[in-house]
Order: sequence, then C-alpha cells, then structure tokens
Amino acid sequence: MGCGGSSGNATQADNGGTKYKADEGKKGGEAPPPKNNKKTESKAPAQEAKTPEPVQKSAPMASPPAAAAAKTAEPVSDSPALQGRDKHMPIPIMADDKDSSCLVSAYCGQSAILTVALYNAKSSETYYKTFDEAELTKTKDGLSNPPMTWPIFWKMFASAIGKGGGVKISGGGSKIDIKMKQSKGEPKEATLSLELSKDSSPYEHFIVPIPQIFKAKRKQLEDEEKEEKKDDKRLREIDLAKKEAEYNLNEAILLAGDEAEAKLTPVLAVLREKASAALSSVGEVEGEIAKTKQEIEKVESGAPNHPLDTMYNCAKPEPVELQAVDVSQLGWDTDVNKLATNYKLCDIAVALFQYHGLVEAFEMDRSIIANFYTSVEAKCHSVPYHGVLRCIDCMISMHVILEAVTKQVKFSKEDILAAFISASILDLDHEGYDNTFIKLAGSMLSMLYSDLYQNTQNHLTVAGEMFCNPHQDLLATLTPDQNKDIIETVREALFIKANVQMKQPMERLADFKSLVGGTVDWTAKDNIRHIITHAVRMCDWAAWGKPPARHQEWMKKVADEFYMQGEKELSLGLAPSVFQNTCWSTDKSLHDVNFNRGQVQFMEQAIIPLFEVMSKVGPDLEALLETAKGNKGAFEKDGGSSGNVLKNALATTPKLFGQTTNGVALCRVGPDGESLWIHHVEKGKMYHGMYNERQLEKQGVTDCARFVEDIISTFKDGTTTASNGQITLSGKSLRLEEHPAGPAGLIPYIKSYLELRGLSTMRYVDRKVEELIGQVATKGNRSLLLEGEELALNKCLEECEKSMKKLEPVLGNLKADLAKVCGGPVTVKVEIEDALAIKVRNPLKAPLPPGVTDPPNRKEVDQEILKILKSKYMTKEYGAPEDLTVLPGPEAKYCSHIMPYLTSDFCMVTKNISDPKRQRIYELVQKLDDWDYDVFDLQETMSGGISGECLRNQPDGGALFITAYALMYKWQFMQKFNIDETTLLNWISIVEAGYHPNPYHNSMHAADVLHVTHYIVGPGGCKEKVQATDEEVFAAIFAACVHDYNHPGINNAFHVRSQNYLAVLFNDRSVNENIHASSVFELMRMDKFNILKAFKGDEYRKMRDDIVDFILGTDMGLHAMILSRFKKRLETTDNKMHKLKSDKNLAITMCVKMADISNCGRPQKLYHGWCNVIVDEFFQQGDRERLQGMPVSPFMDRFTTVMAKGQIGFMNYIVMPLFECMGEFLEPMSKASIIAEENKGFWQENEDW
Repeated sequence: MGCGGSSGNATQADNGGTKYKADEGKKGGEAPPPKNNKKTESKAPAQEAKTPEPVQKSAPMASPPAAAAAKTAEPVSDSPALQGRDKHMPIPIMADDKDSSCLVSAYCGQSAILTVALYNAKSSETYYKTFDEAELTKTKDGLSNPPMTWPIFWKMFASAIGKGGGVKISGGGSKIDIKMKQSKGEPKEATLSLELSKDSSPYEHFIVPIPQIFKAKRKQLEDEEKEEKKDDKRLREIDLAKKEAEYNLNEAILLAGDEAEAKLTPVLAVLREKASAALSSVGEVEGEIAKTKQEIEKVESGAPNHPLDTMYNCAKPEPVELQAVDVSQLGWDTDVNKLATNYKLCDIAVALFQYHGLVEAFEMDRSIIANFYTSVEAKCHSVPYHGVLRCIDCMISMHVILEAVTKQVKFSKEDILAAFISASILDLDHEGYDNTFIKLAGSMLSMLYSDLYQNTQNHLTVAGEMFCNPHQDLLATLTPDQNKDIIETVREALFIKANVQMKQPMERLADFKSLVGGTVDWTAKDNIRHIITHAVRMCDWAAWGKPPARHQEWMKKVADEFYMQGEKELSLGLAPSVFQNTCWSTDKSLHDVNFNRGQVQFMEQAIIPLFEVMSKVGPDLEALLETAKGNKGAFEKDGGSSGNVLKNALATTPKLFGQTTNGVALCRVGPDGESLWIHHVEKGKMYHGMYNERQLEKQGVTDCARFVEDIISTFKDGTTTASNGQITLSGKSLRLEEHPAGPAGLIPYIKSYLELRGLSTMRYVDRKVEELIGQVATKGNRSLLLEGEELALNKCLEECEKSMKKLEPVLGNLKADLAKVCGGPVTVKVEIEDALAIKVRNPLKAPLPPGVTDPPNRKEVDQEILKILKSKYMTKEYGAPEDLTVLPGPEAKYCSHIMPYLTSDFCMVTKNISDPKRQRIYELVQKLDDWDYDVFDLQETMSGGISGECLRNQPDGGALFITAYALMYKWQFMQKFNIDETTLLNWISIVEAGYHPNPYHNSMHAADVLHVTHYIVGPGGCKEKVQATDEEVFAAIFAACVHDYNHPGINNAFHVRSQNYLAVLFNDRSVNENIHASSVFELMRMDKFNILKAFKGDEYRKMRDDIVDFILGTDMGLHAMILSRFKKRLETTDNKMHKLKSDKNLAITMCVKMADISNCGRPQKLYHGWCNVIVDEFFQQGDRERLQGMPVSPFMDRFTTVMAKGQIGFMNYIVMPLFECMGEFLEPMSKASIIAEENKGFWQENEDW
C-alpha cells in the first residue's frame, strides 16, 4: 500500500522519511520529519516551496469507495500538491480520539490526493471525504492569507491528525474541525473544517491501512532493538510492545465478554425463566412427595418425624469388636483399598491412638474411640473421593507426618490428638461438592454458613454434635482447658478460627514459609498450630504426593467426583466450575485437553510449595517431596506442559496485523491467555477462529514459538494467503468461521492498538493497563461464564424433564399408599411452614410464630400514609428524575399495590393531612436526612408504645416498616430495579415480625440502624466518597434492615461459654451474625418474600456477598480487626477508598458498624432512651447466666452494675476510636464524636448511676 504512489517517476524518499515514531504526545501513525534532516521549514518557507520534496514509491493503496473514486482525478506526478506529502505522510495516519470514541484516518491513494475518514465507535458509522487536487488546493488556499505552501500544509495537517487532540468532532462524525498548528513559521495555526459523507463500511478507510501502520511500527521496533536506549523523553515502540501483550490479554477478556453479553443476554433471560419454572415444578413435586411420606409415617406411628427428634439421640450403640492393626506396617504407600477389606476405620484409629500414647495419656476408653470413628465412617458419604477410604488415608498420612516432624519438634499429647481429629474429620458429611458449587447452587450449607468455608464449617459442626453424645465423646476424659486447647487447634487447622479473619490456604502457607525461614521458637503454641494446620493440609492433598500406583488410583477418584459435580451443575443450570484456580473444569468433554495441564498447575501452585516447606520442618518428608515432583513430571509427560509454549510465546507478542492476498488479518491472544485468535477481514465479511496448542499440533505445528515468529515475518512481508474462511500461516492452512459482526468487528482492536500508542508517557501506559486489569477483576471472564451458563441451562431443562418423568409415578404410588392407610383419598397440602422447616440443625430459625402457617401477604397498614410517602419520593424535589405527571403503567412493578399521587395532587394532599396520626408520621419521616431522626416517637405513633407487647403486636407495622418503605423509594431502588411492591410489603412485614420483642435487639433498633446507615452513606457522604454503585448502597440498606434479624437476645459470648447448639453449629464464629444472615436468606427462598429476585446470576451473587459482608461485619468480636484494617487502608490509599472493591466494601462495612453502635453519638434524649433498654437486655442475660451456674458477664449483673462505668468504658475503648476514624474519613460524621463527648460528660457527672 502507498500514500503517494501516483507518480511512476518519483524518486525514493530519504530513509528517515519512512521511519517514524510515537513521539511524546503523538498518536497512532503520525509520521515526524526525517531523523537526519537539519533544515527547518519555519526558517526558510520560501526556499522550501521552491524545492520539490521527493515522492516515496510504494505499493499501491487500496482504492477508496467507488462513489468517491468516480469523482476524483489522479494527481499529476510533478504536481506542486505532492511537495512534502510523502515526507510527512509516508504511510496512512490513524489516531484514536478517546474523548469522542472515534477513529480518524487520513491516507493518500492512486485516484485521490487525500482521503479523510472517521469511524464513530458508539454509533458504528463511517464518514469520509475524498479530495482531488483542485478541491484540496482551493481548500488549502482558503486557510490562510497569504496561502501556506504545500510542505507546510502537509506538515501541519499530519501533525494535527496524528495527535488526535487537534480534531474536533460534531454531528456524530459528519463534521470535523482539524485545528492545525506549528510552533515556528507562518501561519501559526489554521482550522480545516470538513463535512463528511456517510459510508457503508469502515473497511477501506480503517482496516485496509492498518497493516502498513503496523509494518512501520515493527520496523521501528527492530531499529530500537539494535540501538542502545537513549536518555530521552520519547515513548519508544520497544517499551510499548512489551506492555502491549499484557494489555491485549485483558482487552481480549473484556471484548469477548462484551460480545458474549450482547449475543447471550436475551437468550439467557428466556432460558433462566424456563429453568426456574422447571426447577420450581420439580421442587413442588419433591415437596409433595416428602409431605406424603410424612403423612404416611404420621398415620402409621402416630406422630410426625422431625429432623430435631433424633439429633441428640444418645442411645448406647452396639459394641464394636476391634481388630488389632500393626501400625509399623502403615506408611505413606499403604494401599487403603486393600487395608479396608480387612480393617475398619475404628480399628485403625484405636491402633494409632494407642501407638502415639493417647489412650494412656488421657485414660481414654477404647470403646468410645471406636464409637466415635464408627460414627465418622457412617457419616462419610459414598462418593468417589471424599469418602471413608480417604479418611483412613488421611489418618495414616498424619501418622507418617507426625513421625517425621516430632524428630525435630516436640508435640504435646493434646497437639497429637488435635492433629488426628483434624485429619479424620476432613471428609465428615462431605457430599462430594466443593464450596463454589455449594454457593452457586444456593444450598442450605450456603445459606447457613453465609458462603464462607461451607464444607469445612459443616465438618466441624458435625464433629461438635458427635462430641455432644457421651457414648462417642473423644474428649470426655480431658480437662476443660485441654478440651478448649484441642478444639481451638482443630478449628485453626481446618481454617476456621473464632473471631479471626480467615485466610486462604496459600496465604497461610506464605505465612508459614516465612516462619520456617527464620529463627523459630517451636515451643510457642501458635507455631505448633501452624505446623498442625499445614500437616492437615498435607494430608488433605496427600493424593498428589503418593507413589505412582497409589497416585493414579487417587487421581481417578478425584476426576470421577469432580465430573459428578459437573453433572449436578448441568442439572441445575450452573456453568462448569474450575478446580483450585486451574484450567481443569467440571466439563468432562475437555478432560483430554485440560486434566493433565490442570494438575501441573495445581501442583506448581500448591502441592510442591507445601511439601517443600513441610520437608524443612521434617527432613524425612523430603522423599515425599521428590515423589510429588515425579508425579508432576508424569503429568507433564502426558501433556500437562501442553499449552505452555504457545502461552509463553503469546505472553510477549502484541497484536499482529497483516495484509493478505484478499484482505487484512489480525492475530492476537485469546481471552484464556493460552490460545491464538485469528481474524480475517475481506470486503463485507469477517472470519475468525481460535486455536490452542493441541489444535495447532493437529494441524501439523510442531513448534508453537517458531509458528508465532513466522506469523510476524509473513505479516511483515505481506505474503499471507487468505480467502473465504481459509488462511495459510507458516505453511499451515487453518479454517475460520464467518463472524456476524462483519468488518466492523476488527475496529475495537485497531482502536485499542492506536490508543495505547497515543499515550505520551510510560506512566500513562501502566495506568491504562492497570485500569484494564481492574475491569477484568471486577467483571471476570464473562464469555466463559455466559457460554457455560447457556450450556448448563439447556442441560437443566433436559434434567428437569427427566426428573418429572421419574417423580410423577413415585408421587402417584405414595398417594395410593396414603389412601390405603387412611381408608380413602387424602389431599396433601404443602404449607409455608413446611417450606420453612429446619433442613439443617438450627432450632432458632423460625421466622413465623408458632402455629402460624400462612402469614398475610402484607400487613394491613394504612394505605394512605404509604401512598403519601411513595408520592413524596416520586417528585423531582425529593430525588426523582422528574415530577410524576402520568401514572405508571402495569410494567411498573414498584406500583403493583399502591398507585402514587401525581405530583400536582401530592402537593395539594400534603398541605393539609386531616388525620393526625398520618400527619405525625409524615412529619417524623420528613427528618430521615437528619441526625436526630426519632424512632421512639415513630414507634409509639405506629403501635402505641415501645414495650415488648407493643413490639409483639404491630398490626399496622412499626418504625422499621415505615422507615424501610420510605427509604426504598427515597433511594429510588424500587424504580431503578423495578422491585415488585407487593413483595416489598411482604418482605418488610415478615422481617419486622422476625425481630423478637427483646428490650434492645428488636425491630425498633433495626429501624434506628437502618436510618443511621442511610444517613452516613447519603448525607454523610460515603456514597460519593467511595463512588458506591446503586447496588452497593442497596446492599448496605438491606443489611442494616436485617442485621439483627431473629436475634435471640443474648450475645455471642453467652453462646460460646454455654456451648449451646448454635455455638456448635457456627463453630463459635460470629454466632448471632450468622443467625441473622442465614435466617433472612432462608426466608427469601419463598418467592413471596424474595425481594432480591430482581437480581439475576452474577448480580445476585455479588449482592448476596455484599450483604453477608456487611452483616458479619457487625460482630463486635471483629471490631478491633476491622477498625485496624480500615485505618491502614485510609493511610495506604490517602483517604481515597474508591478504586478497589475490597476497599469500598470495607468503608461501607464501617458505615453499618458505626450505625450499629451510634447511640452514644446521638442527641441525649435518644441516647438515654437506648441506654435504658440495653441495660434491661444485659440484665436479662445476666439472670440467665446466674440460673445456669455461669459467671455473670461484666455489666450484666443487675445487683452490682454501675451503668456510668460501663458506658464510659464502652465509649473510650470502642465508640470513640471508631467515631474519630469515621470523622476523619467523612467530615460530616465528625459531629458524632462531639456529641459522644457530651454524652460521656453526663456519665462523668453522674458516676453512681
């Protein structure tokens, strides 16, 4: 292609004229003056005009559109208009105008002296103007008086286009003003205004020229590689090329996601609805089957069965006959399959306990050990991998590790017992599904444990239940201190440590590696626990370090179970998940491609580092490390290293553009980082294909690195053959598929290629790459997720259809059996009570009062006051985009129950509200944006008082109901998310009812925290400060509303000290907060209460994650840690916490925390009101502690407590540090510290209260 190839007699341009660089501030393909040209046009414009510039001779440029070509005439070779053109425009100039999302191109062709074109990325429209010599001469001469010379014109024009910022675009691209400037000479500046015509395709103007620009850049790169780096300010191509590879991968992920979103969003919406309906149908039939079985049992036995009936069934089990096991024969290479044919788990456990001296040290009853491990075996599910065989292997592996480690480190008997218990419960009640699946499936464990380490927490819970049975309590003979020591070690070993932020396994490993690398005190308890934690992890991952024969057996089990999960994912409409952040997924069809590679990745990331660190603690473990390395080598030999060569080659390769025999080709890295994506554009069509290393091998490519080098070479030489979906690269013919986007599909890649080269410094390049990485981290790999979801939803529909065919006959038979035992047909009705039945062990999860099976759809509140409040926030004055002049239509779900007043009518109605109660409520709600919003007054107005009886009986709703309803409309959530109003009313009603009438932790407290959270996030400035999205603010408001839902009126310390069932259930970790979160999400399983059903897929998961974060953050046991982390992030980010999602969540968590303990910073009337009720609740807990023979907690003894002392201490150590920190973060919130000091002064003056 050429820019000035119209003259056959033109001489070759100076070498410097064809070489150009991206100078500081220059964009795209700007061509600066020749490198060795000493003279300047500004000093001798007249002389320059007399000396014709040499014209570069180059390959012919693709012709402009036919319509334009017909109107233009080819310039004469010795025309004055050619003077300077090929010096300043040796190649096409193309630049990205980031301000207007447009590409601007200028090039010269055989039939036209100049073509200017523009592509609008927002509208996908192309505009252009082609000049012949006469028209361009006339245009040039009109720019200045006297007319500028041609060389000056070309210089100024090329500079203006190349810099991008010299172009002003209007009319969507149909008009552009090119502001041309020069620092020396006359004229100083001139504006070239052009009106462009619309073209049907960007092909000729933007796609055809790009290979020539790319070729020049590669030449510049080669030149820079030869020269030493110069100490100048220019941004070199060599620096850009290194950074571009990283940029390209993240760009590929984002663009693939955009493409998949555009293609699949409407399809997925339909599939989700169908799958949801199908799953609901299956669920209804399953529910009816369960209820029918229950009815049959009820008739036959005289009483219904309930999950809690057998929970603490402590009947003495049948005695177990133990067999002697020779522990000396148990080793790392033991064949547990063969061992299990002769011995049970309890035989092996008793033998190991005796060998390590535990039976004698703790005077343990061998029958209790046998009972415990018989129960463990019974609770191990029949799944391929996480079953009883692995439990046996884990215990033997722990024995081997302890034998090696105790040669250097002295363990107490308590430590050894904790290590064996930890290893033996790793698979307790494990159903074969990982935590990711449990979360995405929304299972009971997900709800119960708030999506945090669900399997591990469940293992601990089940073990805790077993310890409650005196016939299998391993710890029965230990002292309370020994009990506590062992339980804490076990919890930490399984990564659940009460009231401490949990770390991911590899984070813990990094900490352990640092510990082992220094001078270590192995007598310290924390260090011993570090060893046990990683010994347990080594047992958990032992399969990857076993001798080859055992290793292969275990790997088959791992794969079988993982693909079992994949089948379940498909049946539920879930996308395939991946194993431990590797490329191996639950998609069995990709086993041959990804299994070995995934194992290599996992072993490199986790297994080898863990075994290396443990071998330093126990040198005898080095043999196991070598075995693991050998297994990794076997995986690599079997194809595990496949993908690395191509991946490494692509990791350092920028986008490659090349001219082909029939168009333009682009080769780039794919969104997986391991495949080569190829695009070929012919006039009117685009073809594309994806090839990973395996696929290239099938095409005969033996060296992928050389293959990529050959592509660069052929693109440079312009020798690539391609046509009609077939392209030949490095002698290999590859098939491509037609892409529906057409030629315009290549534009985003051209645009980003030029955008990166338009940046002026490396700092801006780094910032751009970091910005892209941040977007990928936030959005994820959407193309893989969406494509996987489509596959899974279709599979879900198939599975539901199969399930219905199986279940309907079962239900029919059960109905017949029920009719038979009842003597006639019986109608079985599945009540809401059944839907809320306790499926997992939590006796407090009962949002509905006893005997109430069908709560009203919504409270029969005063509809008029709701109408007034809704109408208020649908006016422009109070936050709506516009006044309401026309009533919403049926599509507006947010008005499904109450139709608002038009704004004009609302103004009339609120001038004189005749009902005094409504008037008072309206006045109180007017103060939502004030710090002294009075929930006491509002509660009394709504329900007649603040006593427990008034809170228990609120037929018209209370302060929480009104506050929540008003804020949902005030923040415009109802309109923005189109939330169904009937569902909102149901939800607020049941949430308010789910707050127990405790003196303090009741629905009135929830209303107060809800208001203060709104105040801090809104008027207090947090939303603006952290640039929170509507979804994040909604999550904060939601969390504040339910943050103490179903609160039992006792604190976490009481749960833990009494070791009641909830403490066992939640492993002493944020017990109350887990109750609140799990209860409310369990409630929303019913559609009528599901206020979050407006959020789908990832939106819902992100919303749930945020809500759970904010609720768990209110645990006062985590107060010091959260506050410390917030202070550090404030310092690190210079008080700017809007860039990272984790920082935003931390800031919003602080808002909800501050709201939860804000009483001390409220006006004295409100503060004293809260003091009076919280002390009542404290005294009630103290009374319970006294009755149970427990020490009474500080400030909870009604006979000795001095209220002033407790309040002053609480303010000094808890409240004031948080208030001061928040005041520093949000200036409007500094008032809280001032008011708190005044309230503290009251107690200092009244110390005897």
